[in-house]
Amino acid sequence: MKKKLNPRERLVCKAYLENGYNKTQAMITAGFNPRSARTLATKVFAKDYIKEYLDEVMAAIERKLEVRIEDKLDLLWKVAQRAYGPTDEEVEKAKEGIKTECLFEFQPNAVVNAVSELNKMQGHHHVEKKQEPAVDSQQLNELIKENEKDY
Repeated sequence: MKKKLNPRERLVCKAYLENGYNKTQAMITAGFNPRSARTLATKVFAKDYIKEYLDEVMAAIERKLEVRIEDKLDLLWKVAQRAYGPTDEEVEKAKEGIKTECLFEFQPNAVVNAVSELNKMQGHHHVEKKQEPAVDSQQLNELIKENEKDY
């Protein structure tokens, strides 16, 4: 049978989850002496029932976040598709005079923004800083003189 957390342990666990999984800070937030917080944190977080409780809560949080992220990805994908323009089916229906939900014009900025957000959310967004080539002024002047002959 699982042991129930007392109110103080529940407060420590809540603080731990709220402050970025910092055990010592969780103890301080829960009202323990900052001088002994690290030692107490080692003892408190070593308890099996505390570990089990935190694992359960963190698993529940992850499940909720996964659903949210999947929903956001789906929505962004739909935005990208809709901003790209009407589907072939919508165009055919419009030619036949059948009303559809809405015909959208191609919106390149919306497509780019939606795809960019999708990439960020899926971890495919990597910004690399471009380093300017190191060219001293003498080399630059020589390159300019060489290229002036062509003009």
